[in-house]
Amino acid sequence: MSRGPGLGRTGAALAVAALTLAALGARLAARDWLLPHYPEPDRYLVAQVDYLAAGGRLREAPVDFWWYPSMVAEALALLPPVPTPDPDAVTVEQHWRAALAPILRVRTAVAWLAALAVPLTYLLARRFLRRGPALLAAALLATSLLHLTFSTQARLHAVQATAALLAVLGALRVAERGRWRDYVGAGLGAAAAVGVLQNGVFTLPALGAAHLLRPRAPGEARVLAPRALARLGLALALAALAFARFHPYLFVQQRDDQRRAYTELAVRDGSIELGPQRLDLERFDGSGFARLPQYLAWNDPVLLGLGAVGVLAWLASRRRAAPAREPGEPAGRGRALVVVLAYVVPLTLVMGSYRNTWGRFLLPLLPYLAVLAARGAVALHAAAARASSRDGRARPVLAGAGALAVLALPVAAGAKLVALRARPDTFEEAAAWVEAHLDPATDRVATTPGMFLPLFLDDASLDALAQQPFFRMANSFARETYWLTYQRELPAARRPDAWRVGLLRVPRRATPAEARDRVDAFRAELRPTCAVLERSQRMRSFQGLEHAVAALTAGGAPVAALRPHAPGDDVPWLDYQDQPWAFARILRQRALGPGVEILRLDP
Repeated sequence: MSRGPGLGRTGAALAVAALTLAALGARLAARDWLLPHYPEPDRYLVAQVDYLAAGGRLREAPVDFWWYPSMVAEALALLPPVPTPDPDAVTVEQHWRAALAPILRVRTAVAWLAALAVPLTYLLARRFLRRGPALLAAALLATSLLHLTFSTQARLHAVQATAALLAVLGALRVAERGRWRDYVGAGLGAAAAVGVLQNGVFTLPALGAAHLLRPRAPGEARVLAPRALARLGLALALAALAFARFHPYLFVQQRDDQRRAYTELAVRDGSIELGPQRLDLERFDGSGFARLPQYLAWNDPVLLGLGAVGVLAWLASRRRAAPAREPGEPAGRGRALVVVLAYVVPLTLVMGSYRNTWGRFLLPLLPYLAVLAARGAVALHAAAARASSRDGRARPVLAGAGALAVLALPVAAGAKLVALRARPDTFEEAAAWVEAHLDPATDRVATTPGMFLPLFLDDASLDALAQQPFFRMANSFARETYWLTYQRELPAARRPDAWRVGLLRVPRRATPAEARDRVDAFRAELRPTCAVLERSQRMRSFQGLEHAVAALTAGGAPVAALRPHAPGDDVPWLDYQDQPWAFARILRQRALGPGVEILRLDP
């Protein structure tokens, strides 16, 4: 942030490499969090890879395959196959590894691709900032809690953010040089963005803006120059080919009449249908504009605050005469800004207009917010330097200290999240208590829905769970409970010390009398000696289940309480996305998972 000679090119390259490796390490560390018992639910990418790796053909793929385009799944299916279960495996932990292998393979690939956004953010920032602040922008992206959260999940959103950034950088090269190779690079970047997720189409306006701003030969038309049009046509053709190749379901209709699901691009019943995904037109009411800063405040308050300062600093700079460009400052910032805005503005308008905008939708915007935040840090440093009586030689030291101060909280939150994922979650702690204090030959365990204990279950328990709605979903294309499915495919002789576990299910709005009747039947069938219950804000929203739990545990003796956070902290547990004030809560969290209460019961 200083105005001295600043950071050299070699030093900056080494620093970016170190940042990238650190970001990758944080994303790979403890990437088996909540596996195999409670993975993220919408893991269609895992199911796609499983289907293709098993020899499935795209033209015969079921409707649910097309929740997402196939590009990433096709690439990952080319990787070496998941190891088969060890025939000598005898412990639960050894079987866990086999059960989680399909998810872990995808999470690992996502982490690698997501980490590439760090050096790409540096390249983006260099279009606007000196090397030092650009390095800070890359560090802010690397330490973003929102980015860290989603780049360790078996989902496509972090990968799409990297692909979209690559496409915008390609468009910037077109605006800077305008050569054939630049158009080809931009076209391949747009093809990657479109092939990963549908919102990759928002990179195309940036390519169009770059074409208009490209360097021109004397007398060359801005739009209709034949050679330039041919180059633009080639870039757009690459993106169109990727769209057709990896979104074929939009052109050949498939139907699943039982689920009333279709694979086509259509407007039906007030909704835009992109394959099985639906965008309800009535939900474009503008309420998403309030949700976007809310998600940033919950996850990345430093990015949000510095980004706001960066916007104010940029607006203030527009009112002043442009100063002479200093050594190390990038040229062509005006053209670069137009290209970036051609991507950011349409994407933000659509997300802000839609009511069902979620935190993961923000990932493609994080690199640009990181650049703004670094610009805000520059402005604050300049203001502090003007107010300070220190000479210019001390300014680089102050700039470094300021950068460290800016990164302190994001680094602390990210490191705490990695540490939480490395330690046993409350599901595992509850399973360990059961194994230590109960006997599978005589004890029977009652649980509430969602308490997927990482224990071996007996055939009766698995058969009963197979009749539940969540397990029937698990046996469909996108399996939700890999651990239960894995056990059903494992011979009973390979499941030592299998436990009898029953799931207490009642209608959401059951009355106390209806709940007691359900509990009486449940007790008569299972004869539970222990109850392992989720205690969280989410479970209290199921009124009927609360009545049933009260009836089940009447007269029971509490023997253990596993709290993931401070006692009395009445908030939802830190699930995989969209949790209120996740940044602050992570810093005082003890473990992942919900609160758990364990009680001894009279059978």
